[in-house]
Amino acid sequence: MKLTITIIILLSLFSCVEDNENTFKEEYILEAFMIVGDPITNIRFMKTIPILDSFSLERALIKDAEIYIYDENGDTIKLEYNLESKLGYDAVNKSYLVKEMTKYDIRVIYKEDTIKSFTTTPKSFNWVEKAPDTLQYPIDLNNVEDQVKVKWENPGSFNFYHIVTRCIDTLEYGKYLNPQTEELNSRILLWRDEDFFFRNTTNHGLSPTNEGSIIWTTFKWYGMQEVTIYNPDYNWFRWLGQYFQSEYNDILSSVEGKNVRGVFASATAIRDTSFLKKYKK
Repeated sequence: MKLTITIIILLSLFSCVEDNENTFKEEYILEAFMIVGDPITNIRFMKTIPILDSFSLERALIKDAEIYIYDENGDTIKLEYNLESKLGYDAVNKSYLVKEMTKYDIRVIYKEDTIKSFTTTPKSFNWVEKAPDTLQYPIDLNNVEDQVKVKWENPGSFNFYHIVTRCIDTLEYGKYLNPQTEELNSRILLWRDEDFFFRNTTNHGLSPTNEGSIIWTTFKWYGMQEVTIYNPDYNWFRWLGQYFQSEYNDILSSVEGKNVRGVFASATAIRDTSFLKKYKK
């Protein structure tokens, strides 16, 4: 699963209006995330859109740039815009998988400009203690302090972890039970419909350690859940800071070029799934 925090950041970037004037200045945004062991996909090179225009990712994407990624072993990976998914650029060589502990350079050539950056992929890691296949909270209304602990290896690099929880299926619930039923999924009432992230199926957090307890308020729906732990490089971590700030900060950009901002980052990741059961009175 690719990390996409585009919308929040672009809402601030796509509003380049000078003080007290309606003068729009077009800028470029590079958003390139790579996961060790995965193909290179959904690399996004975009332009800003005037604040008075409605946002469209397809309209913002620049589709005719030349994009190359180079690894330290001498491999050159050419990228092309994916006309089917319309989500960004993918590697032409679909069999190439991102390597761990490897330096990568990116070059984006557009018009007369060249945009560049680099990332060094972190070390891979594994689970030490996974969550159970089935979770229920609370099991006992008289004991709402139920704790489920998870733990993973410490890869010994940048020791801050990006944790993402995602409801895989917001509609179906009963088909995952044994025996199956026709019961549909439902929201967890801890989340109010006026909350900013109410409709997001994902939730993001940071952990300074490689173990901890599941935070139950992370879940927005019952049903099948996916938990991903990312071990990010420094570029990834800085870019993620803008997600929590809900605004763009030039200091946190990791790309070089004319009128461009953005990120070229990498991470290793582990994933697991659990089924969150509803509380039955």
